This record gives sequence, C-alpha cells and structure tokens, in this order.
Amino acid sequence: MRHKVNDAKSVRDYFANPTSTSEKSNVHILERGDRIVLLTEHHRNKEQTISFISFFGGKGWKATASPARPAERSDICTTAGVLAAIKGNIDNRLPSFATDVGGKLTPDAQITGRLTVLADVETMVLSGYIECGLGFG
Repeated sequence: MRHKVNDAKSVRDYFANPTSTSEKSNVHILERGDRIVLLTEHHRNKEQTISFISFFGGKGWKATASPARPAERSDICTTAGVLAAIKGNIDNRLPSFATDVGGKLTPDAQITGRLTVLADVETMVLSGYIECGLGFG
C-alpha cells in the first residue's frame, strides 16, 4: 500500500551509496519527497562533511554525519563517510554518540544516525557502511 508523503502514519526514506554528489544531485535527493535520507560512502573529509550537513540544514533538514577516513589500501583515497538526515518537521534529535554540541558530527566513518519519534515510538535511524572483511574501524 502506497502512502501519501504527508501521511503521519507513514515515512518515506531514501538510502543510497552515492560515492560523490553535486549540488544539483543533492537538491534532487531532497526534492524526492522523502522524510529520511541515509547516505553511505560519501567520501567527504571533515570540512566537506560539515558543508554537506549545512546544505541539508539550509533546506530545513537536521543532519548528522561522519567524515570519511583514509583507506587502508591506498595513500590518497578515502573510504566510508555516512550521513543521516531527517526532514525538519519530524521530531528528531542528535544521537548520544555525537562528538560536537550541535550533534552534527559522529566519530566513526562507518556509522551515524539520528533519533526520531515515529508513531509515538523513539527510533534510532542509522546509516552505515561495512567493508567486506574489515568491519568497523
């Protein structure tokens, strides 16, 4: 059964492994009508991750993200980097494992999340990336 986007009893989410995105594709992601966006393996460093969070915030979303980390198999590449964003009109809060006061950054490049209330139930929405054979760093 397909629910309307504004139906309080349903939530549409979007999960993707984008590797990289342009501002145009970021706008497209937000215009899909989803209420939750989970992105994994965005490959952004700390400064780029903060900018990415600000982009979502400027569009009325609350986001938490972890920057990518250096890859074990390369001196120049990165791996992982994850983001969890929830539309601002849905009750959502920073996770307890955030590393900054605003709750925008989390320490592990392979997992992040936001706490939200869906149908009167607190739910931790997680975005994660696991490398085969390596697990969490």
